[in-house]
Amino acid sequence: MYTVSLTSLLLAVLVIGGVYFYLGQRWGARQWLASVKLHSLPRYYGFWAGMVAAVPALLLLVSLSLADDFLFKSMLKDFYPDDVINGDGVARAIAFTQVMNFVEGIYFGVPESWVREAGDAWVGWQRVADRVIAVIT
Repeated sequence: MYTVSLTSLLLAVLVIGGVYFYLGQRWGARQWLASVKLHSLPRYYGFWAGMVAAVPALLLLVSLSLADDFLFKSMLKDFYPDDVINGDGVARAIAFTQVMNFVEGIYFGVPESWVREAGDAWVGWQRVADRVIAVIT
């Protein structure tokens, strides 16, 4: 299955913004050549069109990319054993690191069952988040 990376989404949004810049500038230049009185220079029409096309998508892309990690980290707490939940911040940090290492494929021996379940859940959540970000932006 093909997944869209954050870099390719960013590049696509910037290309779309560039296309709208070009089209807006061309429209302004054609109006100016036709002796239509414009209130701005033709390139400003291009800047406006490019910004209207790219800025909302970029803001949404950045906010969703930042928010999904915070959301997943809070959802991950449901998989922690009781001794980790009742423990201090260091125990929770170690548990989170164990899960992230499992997700990245870095583990020695057989990981505990809760680590495997949490890692599999994280991968599933990330897959869904990537699809949502790709569709929305």
